[in-house]
Amino acid sequence: MHPGIAELVRWTDSNGIDVAITTNATALTRSFVEDALSSCTWIKVSCNAGDEHTYSKVHRCSQKDWHKVWKNIEYAVKYRDDNKLATTVGVQAVLLPDNAKSMNSLAKQCRNSGVDYLVIK
Repeated sequence: MHPGIAELVRWTDSNGIDVAITTNATALTRSFVEDALSSCTWIKVSCNAGDEHTYSKVHRCSQKDWHKVWKNIEYAVKYRDDNKLATTVGVQAVLLPDNAKSMNSLAKQCRNSGVDYLVIK
C-alpha cells in the first residue's frame, strides 16, 4: 500500500465519498487498520486458496504469507468488532483448477476468522 493511504482514506471519507479497498492483505498493517478502517465502507481480501501450500502455489509467494494474511485479517475483524465499526470485511477467491480442492478450507477459515462474506468467482 502507498505510505499515505490511511491519510487519503480518511480525507476521502471526510469529504463524503465512500471508500472501499481490495487488497491481498499482506500490507494490511495494524497501523492502517487503526488509522483508517473506520473510514472504509468495506475491505475485500483476495485470497485464492484455503491452505498455505495452495496459497503459495497460486500467489507465487512464500507459505509464510498465508499466515501473515490471516493474522492481518483477524486483527482487522477484531479491531472492527472491538470498536463497533460498520466496516464490512470480506474475502474473495477466483476458482482455479489449482485451488478448487481448497475452497472448503477457505470457507472454514473465513467463518472461523469472523469475516462477513466469502465470494468465489
